[in-house]
Amino acid sequence: MVSRSLQQPYGSWKSPVTADVIAADTVGLSSVWLDGNDVYWSELRGAEGGRNAIVRYAAPGLEDMLPPPYSARSRVNEYGGGAFTVADGVIYFVNNADQRIYRLTPPAAPVAITPADARRYADLVVDRARERVLAVCEDHRASGAPAQSIVAVDARNSSAPVTLASGRDFYAAPRLSPDGRRLAFLAWDHPNMPWDGTDLYVADIDAAGALEHVQQVAGGPDESVVQPVFAPDGALYFVSDRSGWWNLYRCGAGVIDPLWPRSAEFGGPPWVFGLSTYAFAGNSRIVCACNENGAWRLGLLELAGGASRTLPLPYTDIGYVQASGERAVFIGAGRRRCRRSSSSILPPIERVCCGHRRRSIWTSVIFPSPPRSIMRPEAGSGRMRFSIVRRIATSWQRPASTRRLSS
Repeated sequence: MVSRSLQQPYGSWKSPVTADVIAADTVGLSSVWLDGNDVYWSELRGAEGGRNAIVRYAAPGLEDMLPPPYSARSRVNEYGGGAFTVADGVIYFVNNADQRIYRLTPPAAPVAITPADARRYADLVVDRARERVLAVCEDHRASGAPAQSIVAVDARNSSAPVTLASGRDFYAAPRLSPDGRRLAFLAWDHPNMPWDGTDLYVADIDAAGALEHVQQVAGGPDESVVQPVFAPDGALYFVSDRSGWWNLYRCGAGVIDPLWPRSAEFGGPPWVFGLSTYAFAGNSRIVCACNENGAWRLGLLELAGGASRTLPLPYTDIGYVQASGERAVFIGAGRRRCRRSSSSILPPIERVCCGHRRRSIWTSVIFPSPPRSIMRPEAGSGRMRFSIVRRIATSWQRPASTRRLSS
């Protein structure tokens, strides 16, 4: 039987690979958190109508934590980000449908802790000492442009948020010091975008939980400061483009010191809240990602002495870096070559769990596998242990069955 070709005008050919087919099998990863030994992250699932699920990795495996129809997504600045956080097994998240903050204590159902009104929330941080959640609030209750502020929300009951900082056009990155006595945050005004110029503030928190002695310590209309973080010893670190590159800096006793000066970007444009390209691995080391010559790399910086090195990992895109003790977690992606076969047309992405040994625990030969992985170097080598949750830029299809490979 001879097949006949069909000619159609340019742009009118109907492809069997539709946008719906691609979107339905796509999962996007973001917002990684460490809580004790557990790893949490957000999954944007096309197959669930774009719902943002919260997933936990805890021995012995993975668990969906957020029941449908709840979806963890913030709409502050419309781009959102920073839509959930977790502390001591309790999850706080912004629900996409109503933009209220909810408390989720599994296996109980989520409970709203903010009023049902036109306020939106993002960049959630748990203030354990005062049993509250700090957040950026965007108030749409009045006509005109919405007003932003940093607020505190009672973590135990549903109540109106308490304003901690206001008066600027935009706010971001409320971050508590380890002892809970200080708060750092960013603010900026029109017409600047956060990659143009931001101001970094530090304030003391008084006995009533309000801010006092608010002081600008870095930034300005022509300096972009992003990602302020307090170190375990209480020193303030941040990323600034004051050199022409987004590099790491430490602020202490009124002096700002560069940590790893190089022609590389240790941060990126904060289109969304909650981005993290560095974290503290204990008291003496920083795990940091930097973009050099168009590729992201992961490095270790020793705070005592300033020794630094780049780790030879097979990833060219790295983000959402978190760390605790000797553990570090991040989302990474990289292209891997694979053997030719009729069923393998895309580079497979596997979930890898490596402790003292490396073993694959989830693979797919048709599309990249579910984008989750954990990786650890060899025992006794003096190296840190790394957990990796992989991000994919293409679509993936969950295999009908999984295959466990022996160590």
